[in-house]
This record gives sequence, C-alpha cells and structure tokens, in this order.
Amino acid sequence: MSALGPERVVMVGGGGHAMSCLDAADQRRLEFVGYVSPEPDDRLPLKYLGGDDALEELRRSDVTSAFVALGDNSLRRTLCGRVMELGFDLATLVADTARVSSYASVLPGAAVLHGALVGPRAEIGTGAVVNTAASVDHDCVIEEFAHIAPGTHLAGGVRIGAGAFAGVGASVIPDVHVGPWAVVGAGAVVITDVPPRETVVGAPARSRRRS
Repeated sequence: MSALGPERVVMVGGGGHAMSCLDAADQRRLEFVGYVSPEPDDRLPLKYLGGDDALEELRRSDVTSAFVALGDNSLRRTLCGRVMELGFDLATLVADTARVSSYASVLPGAAVLHGALVGPRAEIGTGAVVNTAASVDHDCVIEEFAHIAPGTHLAGGVRIGAGAFAGVGASVIPDVHVGPWAVVGAGAVVITDVPPRETVVGAPARSRRRS
C-alpha cells in the first residue's frame, strides 16, 4: 500500500486457488481490478477481463502489478515470467490471519494464506505458496514456485527446492532438504532428504516414482 492507496493488481488465474487467494488478500493493501483466465469462472467475484492476451492492454493502463493465483507450480512459474516480461511487478499476498515473523522474508509473487505460520529467519521465495494453516518454522527456505499445501508442517531448517510440492498434512523433520520439483505425498512423514523430482509417500516417506 502506498500513500496514494492500495496497490492496483490484476489477478492471473481463476478457480479454487484464485478464490482462496482473493479471500486471504488484505483489501487495504491490494485492490484487484479483475482477473484474466482462458475461461471465465462465475464463482469468482471479480470482473473477468479476458484471456492472457488482455494483459498487454492492462499494462498500458494504470495497473502496474499482477498476482499469479495458480496452484500448479510449473504454470505459475511460466505466467510469472510472462507478466514480468510485460513489465508488471509481482504483488505479494499475506493474509491478515497469517503469522509471519518480522525476521522472516516473503519475496515478490509469494502467497501466505489464512492461518499459516512463518517463523524467524524463514524465507518464502518468489512465487511460492504457503497454503492454509501450514507452518514453516525457523530458518526454513521455500525456494521459488514451491507449494506448501494446507496443514503441512515443516520443522526448523528445512529446505524445499524450487517447484517442489509438499502435500496436504505432510510433516518434515528438522534440516531435511526436499529437492527441486520433488513431490511429498499427502500425510507423508519425511525424515531423510528427498532427491530432485522424486515422489515420496507414507510414514516414514519412501520413494514411489520420479515425477
């Protein structure tokens, strides 16, 4: 929010994740002018502005920021790159019900949703998502475009690689590294490092297949 009022933002994406982000947004800081998506979603209470091609015209207006509200990590990375190429700034979304330490950092394009906890010296990377009621303890690093699903708990010093996904209700013990684009299954308990692009499931988590 500037001295002139809230930041005017276009939302990129529709559907359930976009609705969760809209619901979590601090309306005093972010003013969503509408959303772009391949198809309109009547359930999303924002003005439909058209497909992704509408972004170029929007950038020529007074809308200078975009927020990419897509749950798919690869697609979120692609569209963040697209909006930055067009000259948009990436807006950052932190719910007013989230608890983010003053010693933590949340980088542009990231989302920290309702009830999430982010501890001291934690870093939430560009375009990363800390979803509803997830906890990211002290000294964790969530690299760019990773996604920490609802109810997931990361103990201190965990590192989640770029584009990795930690599924609903998963737990990761201290100082474990989850490699880039790896997948941790829902409810998994991770007690050892996970290689890049590996999928692990179960308690304790074991490899299932490469993603």
